[in-house]
Amino acid sequence: MLFKEYSIEWLDIFKSMKSYNTQRLYRNIIENHLIPEIGEMEMNNISISNLQQIINKRISNPATCKHILLTLKQIFKIAKEEGVVDKNLYTFIQAPYYESNEKRALTKEEKIAVRNIDCDSMGKIFVHILYGCGLRKGEALALTKNDIINNELVIDKSLHFVNGNPICGNPKTHSSNRKVPIPEFLLKELISYMKTIDDKLFFNIGGEYLKDSEYTRMWKYIVGKIDNNINANSKLTAHIFRHNYATTLYYSDVSIKQAAKLMGHSNVNTILKIYAHLDSENEKLTEKINKIFYI
Repeated sequence: MLFKEYSIEWLDIFKSMKSYNTQRLYRNIIENHLIPEIGEMEMNNISISNLQQIINKRISNPATCKHILLTLKQIFKIAKEEGVVDKNLYTFIQAPYYESNEKRALTKEEKIAVRNIDCDSMGKIFVHILYGCGLRKGEALALTKNDIINNELVIDKSLHFVNGNPICGNPKTHSSNRKVPIPEFLLKELISYMKTIDDKLFFNIGGEYLKDSEYTRMWKYIVGKIDNNINANSKLTAHIFRHNYATTLYYSDVSIKQAAKLMGHSNVNTILKIYAHLDSENEKLTEKINKIFYI
């Protein structure tokens, strides 16, 4: 079987229940990076060198290399289990180190500006949901009044954009279906806000889910208000608010297992990476060493 045939079959079978955005990511990697390189090769004729060369050609883009490596490992792991290939090719491929530049929490000044943001009610509710509940952007955009039950947000859908238009579908993973406690400050705001709307929390002039361009305009408006308050160019993203929520959980008495559940992670590994990073920042290693050897 040719790689192009096997990879598309793998995508249709093993990623069919993933979110639209996840499927789109894998399809992009397969169609734009893998098939042009090895699509016409027989699966059992592909070598480790063939796969490594794909990554080497894109070494200047570590994020793309990371996704290529992830995709190749999954495809060839299944291929090995099915007997399509007879070598563990995925074990030996390497990619350049990559770390997202969005892995930061809000600064003290940004938190104050967020809590006291002076913008329209929809923008205020949106940014406060990100801040107080740690939702993914799509999860927040898909919320309706019916998703607010017993002082909790019920997360069971997510909004994604196809050619700029909103499509409401499943959350990122099965574990993304969850309930998140609503902080008291936000609950008061939501109760007041819901009296002014019909169903969807975030909507356009026609009462429908926001289009991509409408969301982008709203987000720029929100960040502009925050930046004016702190007199800086924060370059805030929705994901920074999610990381800030994880950081907030770290400094509370919430267990790692419960934190992973609140964040909608399928296992604790992701939250452990965040916590390990925070542990490293707070180590004060020299001070601890000096205390050990103090006489």
